[in-house]
Amino acid sequence: MSHTDRIIVLVDMDCFYCQVEENLNPQFKGKPLAVVQYNTWRGGGIIAVNYPARDRGVTRHMRGDEAKRKCPEIELVHVPSVRDKADLTKYRDAGKLVAAVLQTFTPLLQRASVDEAYLDITDAVTERTNMATREIQRSEIKNTHVVGCEPLEFLYSLYSSGLCEDANLKLAYGAVIAEEIRAAVLQQTGYTCSAGIAHNKILAKLAAGLNKPNQQTVLPQSGVESLFQNLPLHKIRSLGGKFGHSLTEDLGITTMAELVKFSEKDLKKRYDEKTAIWLYNIARGIDLEPVTIRLVSKSIGCCKTFPGRSALITPQSVLHWIGELGAELVERLEKDLEENNRKARQVTVGFTHDVNGNDISTSRVHPLNSYNAKKITDDSYAIIKKLCLKADGTFCIKSISFNAGKFEDCRNVTAITSFFKSDGPYKTIRKMEASERVEILNTDIDEENYSNETVDLNEDATKLTFYKDNCENASDDSITDEIPTVEERSTKGSFFLQYFEDMKNCQHEPPVLRDFDTSRNLEDDDLLDTPGTSKDEDVPTELCEECHQSIPISEMMSHKDHHLALQIDKEEKLTRKSNVPTITIKAKENTKSKKRKCSDNRPNCTLTKFLQSTVKLQEENTQECPQCNRRIRKSDFDDHLDYHVAKELHMEINDIKLCSAANVPKTIKKSKTTKTVSKTRSVISFFKPS
Repeated sequence: MSHTDRIIVLVDMDCFYCQVEENLNPQFKGKPLAVVQYNTWRGGGIIAVNYPARDRGVTRHMRGDEAKRKCPEIELVHVPSVRDKADLTKYRDAGKLVAAVLQTFTPLLQRASVDEAYLDITDAVTERTNMATREIQRSEIKNTHVVGCEPLEFLYSLYSSGLCEDANLKLAYGAVIAEEIRAAVLQQTGYTCSAGIAHNKILAKLAAGLNKPNQQTVLPQSGVESLFQNLPLHKIRSLGGKFGHSLTEDLGITTMAELVKFSEKDLKKRYDEKTAIWLYNIARGIDLEPVTIRLVSKSIGCCKTFPGRSALITPQSVLHWIGELGAELVERLEKDLEENNRKARQVTVGFTHDVNGNDISTSRVHPLNSYNAKKITDDSYAIIKKLCLKADGTFCIKSISFNAGKFEDCRNVTAITSFFKSDGPYKTIRKMEASERVEILNTDIDEENYSNETVDLNEDATKLTFYKDNCENASDDSITDEIPTVEERSTKGSFFLQYFEDMKNCQHEPPVLRDFDTSRNLEDDDLLDTPGTSKDEDVPTELCEECHQSIPISEMMSHKDHHLALQIDKEEKLTRKSNVPTITIKAKENTKSKKRKCSDNRPNCTLTKFLQSTVKLQEENTQECPQCNRRIRKSDFDDHLDYHVAKELHMEINDIKLCSAANVPKTIKKSKTTKTVSKTRSVISFFKPS
């Protein structure tokens, strides 16, 4: 982007505090007026002066008594005071009204202060230029001045043959739009303002202050050289502080015209690359900083000064004023939260104290977890006490300031605990039949009242408080909008919803009667010892080809796995004997392992032995397996194929392990200590009944 592509307007209100007072008190209009601080010492300090009073020699930072001597008819309006300090609320509210009007012209609005705002009107200018069917008339920019030439000359150069510059044409249409903006502000708020039109924010700021009040100024790139001829360095934003002072000392310059003499290479020798490039460009009126959308301030602060003998000495006075400032800060933050839906996350505590006759300014930052005035007061006092308390237990505080920042947008966040809150300790959720009721003794919060609460086990899970989107006790930081609705969650297979539905279905199934008479069960065991008999004659069975036992069809796959495990275990033993060299290790056999071997030789007395049946599979419901040539029920055919795949995979894995084991050296060095070798469990052990 070229440095002349943007069209920036700075709107600067004329003596804004005085205009607010004049609108509130129409009898002051046209008269010399000054706004003074609440402190009435010597008439109070002047913070704003209107133009009639300026014409009489009254300036800011004068005392009210001095202003009276220069202009006896001047009206002195005192700023309202709250907590013994100035309250600027009405001026801030008036600034918000002006910003609302400015926002109707462009969304690219950046508020610089209560009475200043930058507007990027590039898009509006481009649209106006493309739709133009006639030349701009002087009457359309009647309150406009142009740096370096007269307005008529500027307009003539736009449409003269071969003299027109596209950048200047855009500035001219920018001036037309600026006239419309100022007229809208006056009509809707009653306040007058001045404006500067240029290609960047720094030049627009300079242009706005050249012709006041109620005027506007265009600063083209061709007029930068003449403006900078006698312009002090400190008039440029970012050059008015310590950096500007060091620039004057290092380079020996005082005006912007002198800065142009230094090349970019010379500046890079003295400063870092970024600073050198910025200085080189700004000396020629070039700046590419865009207008950042900012409708609200980046920070909210309050301060109080205690000059001279009013310095805070005692801990009680320090604590008092910290409390007053903390209360004001919280009040403004809560109002900002209501208006802008955001919260500050940190606060900067600044203070100036006397150290050996010198005023030392210090600041510390600490987190702001809640808008609690007492907590802010305690935290701030702890900081100041640590850094400013003298050995004799006194202070010498000249100023205290609080500045809250790091704002974050608030979302509707529901506390997670609210999902588990019941609707009420005494509320009956739903009526149900007597057979499906469970009496639950519920203890009240007061631990004095007790009641029997009826809970329905068949209750609809979607009626539970857990599934409610909005809770009555939701906090300010809730994410209610981000939580899906009940219908959305149900389609995603909620675990809890499925659980309650299963519970509901279980209620309609007939209860399973269990006989807990162990003596009678032991007597009936003899009836199960006879093969071919079953307690449930309707259970379909299948004849096992390995052991020729009738196995229930539902257990056939597990039974086959048992035989597979036996076969694999047998093959592994044979392979180990043939491929792996014998390693003799003297160790005592564990008594438990011997017992286990003995128990392994017992006949396979599983429950399936007693559930045998002679029912054979019908050929029309079976399918022949291509690998083992056995007829398998069609419903179990896929599982049977998986069985063969698992068997092949197991054999391949064990072949790899056996090959690696064959490379073990035949000689093993004897260890000094006797090691107990634990016996490896065979795969069959995992299929044995416990």
